[in-house]
Amino acid sequence: MRARAVLLAFAALVVDRDARPCSIVNPPQVLPASQPAPVNAHVWIRNPPRHTRDVYFVVRVVAPAISEIPIATREWCPLGLVELVPQSALPPSSRFEVWMVARAAPGKPVLLASFGTGTATDTTPPPRPAFTKADHEVESGQCGTFHGIALSGGSDQPETLYAMWSADAKGAIVWEAAPIAVFTGSRVDGFGTCTTDFSAWSASSPHVGIRAMDIAGNLGAPIELTVLNK
Repeated sequence: MRARAVLLAFAALVVDRDARPCSIVNPPQVLPASQPAPVNAHVWIRNPPRHTRDVYFVVRVVAPAISEIPIATREWCPLGLVELVPQSALPPSSRFEVWMVARAAPGKPVLLASFGTGTATDTTPPPRPAFTKADHEVESGQCGTFHGIALSGGSDQPETLYAMWSADAKGAIVWEAAPIAVFTGSRVDGFGTCTTDFSAWSASSPHVGIRAMDIAGNLGAPIELTVLNK
């Protein structure tokens, strides 16, 4: 019953009352999602329900003790990805909740997720992404045309994010620059990238670099792929 209430709260926050039948709702995805998380884990919120200018996030220990965790908030892309970085190690063997609170109008906080920690600290980089191919895909339907980049050749890893960089005009990738997307799974679309014109960019056969990033922020070895047009 509690999970149903949380989902209904998400719907109320994301969907406008005057939304058209083709309005697109991307439900939030929060990591860590499985147990136990390392004590140096960050909290990652993909597709946050509201822009960070309108809300703030709270990470709270709820068992065995109750206290609020000091965090720093980093927004990777507007409405794309929010990273909550604890300012010290999380208490081990504890239970946590992640809440979203409106900045202006008073309202009831929304519970986004809960997770637990173990006792380990994770400093091991994740494996190199197993993807070997990237295809530009176009899907058309009643609600319009949607562009995406489908990655294949290997499975994505659980509890792992992937950061994507785009090559410059000379085909070189500047890994020190900010990535254009941070995503989960094996598909990238315009809802998870920082590009202003994802459709045109993804159709231009761009050369991209991808690195795996675990929930503790450890970065793995990179791969490079050229996006092919089907």
